[in-house]
Amino acid sequence: MLVLNIYVKPYLAEYARRRYPSPIRDVALFPAASLVNHAIVNSLVATPENAGPRNGNLLVMVNEKICLLKDIEVYNYLPYTEENNVGKKLLLDFDVHLHTYMDNYRYHSGIDYKDSAEAFVRKYHLGDLVTAEAMLKKHLRWKKEVASYRHHGIQLKMKFE
Repeated sequence: MLVLNIYVKPYLAEYARRRYPSPIRDVALFPAASLVNHAIVNSLVATPENAGPRNGNLLVMVNEKICLLKDIEVYNYLPYTEENNVGKKLLLDFDVHLHTYMDNYRYHSGIDYKDSAEAFVRKYHLGDLVTAEAMLKKHLRWKKEVASYRHHGIQLKMKFE
């Protein structure tokens, strides 16, 4: 078992702890097939000699199934430069989940976007970190962008960089 301490945006850290709980309290355990887990494992390097203690806001347990790809006794350090990549993958996961959650509430349950944004913020205990209005605005900007692409007949392309 490998547990890493990384820094991501505070609301993403709380989201990850609530969405992907592990047997250890306040530690996130991502599914083996998730983009975040792959980003972590692909970025692991051997611990450098001058490595100091890490100050992060999210403890992440690396999934055991994917640990078989690398020897975690040797490759157990995530460089600072790669934390940004992990944060981007976590933000992508957050965005996909937020938009799916809000659209499902709207189209399957008949609940408007404002109430679904409030439910999302309550479900993941994000009230101190972000507002429901911010999540609503984020979702509406995304819907506008998707509608613009559809209107112009542009094929949507996902960015996984």
